[in-house]
Amino acid sequence: MNSFIKPGWKYFRTEGDGGRRLLLRAGFLFVFGLMFSCERFEPASELVFRTEGVEELEQGGFRVTGRIINVGDGDIREHGFCWSESANPTTGDPVIRLGRRSGEGTFTSTIGEYALDRLYYVRAYITNDAGTYYGGVLTFQTPPPEVPVVLTHPVSGIGENSVRIGGEVISDGGAEVTESGVCWSTFPGPAISDNRVLSTTRTGAFTVSIEGLFCSTTYYVRAYATNVSGTAYGDEVSFTTNTCIPQVGTFIFADRDGIFRMDQDGMRDLFVGSAGAATETFENRIYTYHTRTVYEYGDEGNLIRSIPVDSRIIYPYEFCALPGDRFAFLDNENDFISIINSSGSLIREIPVAESLPESSLQNIKGVVVENQLVVSAFGNNQLLRVNLDTYQWSVFRDFSHLAGGVSDIDFADGVYYLCHQKHLYAFTEKEEERLICELPDYNNTGVAVLGDFAYVTSNFGNKVYRINIRSGDFDAIVGDANYPQDIELIK
Repeated sequence: MNSFIKPGWKYFRTEGDGGRRLLLRAGFLFVFGLMFSCERFEPASELVFRTEGVEELEQGGFRVTGRIINVGDGDIREHGFCWSESANPTTGDPVIRLGRRSGEGTFTSTIGEYALDRLYYVRAYITNDAGTYYGGVLTFQTPPPEVPVVLTHPVSGIGENSVRIGGEVISDGGAEVTESGVCWSTFPGPAISDNRVLSTTRTGAFTVSIEGLFCSTTYYVRAYATNVSGTAYGDEVSFTTNTCIPQVGTFIFADRDGIFRMDQDGMRDLFVGSAGAATETFENRIYTYHTRTVYEYGDEGNLIRSIPVDSRIIYPYEFCALPGDRFAFLDNENDFISIINSSGSLIREIPVAESLPESSLQNIKGVVVENQLVVSAFGNNQLLRVNLDTYQWSVFRDFSHLAGGVSDIDFADGVYYLCHQKHLYAFTEKEEERLICELPDYNNTGVAVLGDFAYVTSNFGNKVYRINIRSGDFDAIVGDANYPQDIELIK
């Protein structure tokens, strides 16, 4: 018996990714046993095609190529490519339809619309009379988005402490802009790690206000925008805030001629005719010390009370008014801090050990910062800090690397200001000292800070200097003082 296969059978084969082979039946199989004759079978021509390649184009997009190796017997009604983030894309996913096809050879197209930073699967497909068939699957990785493109607009509305400035995000780089605004610094090349203010818009033009700037200070600023790929900056622009204007304030200023009340421009009148007295202010009270007595005055010069100082205090050279109606006397010769109460009685004596011996008698001053007394100049250029609850002390800062002795100290807006010979320094709890300026005269004995200015007494120059603590510029607002010693701000 012989058998035969009816010519209605058709074969389909795709090549690529393992050369899979698919056998399809288009008709019916009939097997007949014939004794004396048979019908010779010649199989139908196979449809053979494959997904040949995918490549990224320099100008953007991806070129995908397919190849038909054998058209087969069927009519190719449609061919093209489909792609998806799923592993087996179909014509139900994004598709490029290239229409009918009658011959073998390559076919190509470009995928130009896709999400960035994604892995896609792509394959060729062909539809004929028997159905839709797919080639092997290839993959392509889309590029990550670029950083945004940003412009910095000119500044406007420059004041002493504020400015208005804007920018424009002209491209998001292909991804959502998550933050935009401006950043600034007193140094070139500001970044978002310095100072920044955010815009309420993410794309397009925006304008923001920068507050809390220092007067008479040059700033560098640029717009920025951030997306998933990073932060981009616009061009840098610079501006200088308006000149500092001294705030209205009243100081107490002491020299050998007496104690004076002085305004921010150096105009002064006699407050108390007590020559050479040490002077302190605390909570709108004015205190002077001489002849072993502390005198308390109101801000108009009226005497409120006098406090005799305990005789056990050996060398009351300088003093500080403390919270709780106490006073600290700072003995630079014997290295003691002595605390008295409101009646003048000694309540605590704190010996202060030195790591280096004194070579000469030096000025010694102190300032109260919250519940701490910070004392300068114990002969070794150290600042000591005393807890006013426990009376325990420690070395706060060591300035032994500065030649010469430190002198008066003040504290304002989180910053310490320290007189040293001809210099004025500033520092914070966390930052090292920075030089504000060097004065032409020697032996700075007092400092008081109001707003953007420090007022410094120069003992050997017989002057009171007003110093811009932002720019370091200074001028002498008093030029005829008689060996000035102290200057204090009435808060």
